Amino acid sequence: MTNKVAALFEQAYDLVGKRRFAEAKPLLEECLRLLPDSSYDAPVRQELSRVLHALGDPEGALKLRMEVKRLTPD
Repeated sequence: MTNKVAALFEQAYDLVGKRRFAEAKPLLEECLRLLPDSSYDAPVRQELSRVLHALGDPEGALKLRMEVKRLTPD
């Protein structure tokens, strides 16, 4: 993860912890834009899924959860 993306993700994660979901959403979206298809894609999508669910978008959250499952098939 680049330093910029790491900083964005950390800031977003802190905001989610404070239940400031609307502020965290654009930061997580920027992480995905900056590092598409990287090894950090799944954790960012998982956190964004949590944010979307909290903001009242269960369909968007479910779509991201399914993408996370695809990226981490374990």
